[in-house]
Amino acid sequence: TDPDAPEPEVSTGPGQPADPAKPGDKVFRGTIVTTWGEPDDADPHPGRVLLKVTTPSSGPISVTDAKGNVFEADFLRDAEGNPVRGEDGSYTLVLDPTAVGRGELTFRQEPNGAYTGSTWIYDVTVRPNSKIAPETSVSKRAENLTHPGGPTQPGDRIRYTVTASNGAKGSLWTDVVVSDPLPACLELDEKSVRLDNPSAGAAGKQLSKAPSVAAGDVGRFSLSAPGAGGRPVMTVPAGDVGGGSSATVTFECTVREDVDFADTAAVDLGNV
Repeated sequence: TDPDAPEPEVSTGPGQPADPAKPGDKVFRGTIVTTWGEPDDADPHPGRVLLKVTTPSSGPISVTDAKGNVFEADFLRDAEGNPVRGEDGSYTLVLDPTAVGRGELTFRQEPNGAYTGSTWIYDVTVRPNSKIAPETSVSKRAENLTHPGGPTQPGDRIRYTVTASNGAKGSLWTDVVVSDPLPACLELDEKSVRLDNPSAGAAGKQLSKAPSVAAGDVGRFSLSAPGAGGRPVMTVPAGDVGGGSSATVTFECTVREDVDFADTAAVDLGNV
């Protein structure tokens, strides 16, 4: 076995009632862990997972949801496009990783005759290829919400978007932290700070302020006392960023009323 591409791991828990108060449909939960790889002649489907689903029912079965954009999944089908049911009552689900990160797979078999319906929900993790280094970049954009066409004036509200991207497919940029020295002329709206990084479990999540933060404190941000040039530094742990994806921090500030627009250092509104 290639140590950079270990065998996929699959585990499935026992079925539980979908609604404990009502007998009927069952829900099975499990995990799938695999590793991203570059297809080649020797291995055209690296990281592929074949999941055997055995069920006494012959009711219609299909993938109903695939979250995270890190895999493609479908049942093995016959020439007519129908899921193949083996003699032992099993179906084969084929999952191929497409990007590094986390996602969720859901498939369901509908009720049929004496059999109730069943739903399977799997947390899917696609691990990075350790041989591939991340290609990192950070960009920033400012948008005046009060006077979109300018010029910027005291009291204007400005939205900033900071994007941390990883351009190397199959890699993982770990423990990303976004730091931004805010111009002295701006007052941060602390309730506006948000992080969008679905693979870190933060999809447009509003962040809470903390006295200080470390790389693992995803979901929080800190704001230092003013430093050089009167700039306080905002620090946002953003989690891991898989190749081909990004983490985005957005926040809004108000231009202080007492700004001296003749002082170019004080009115560095671009903050880029």
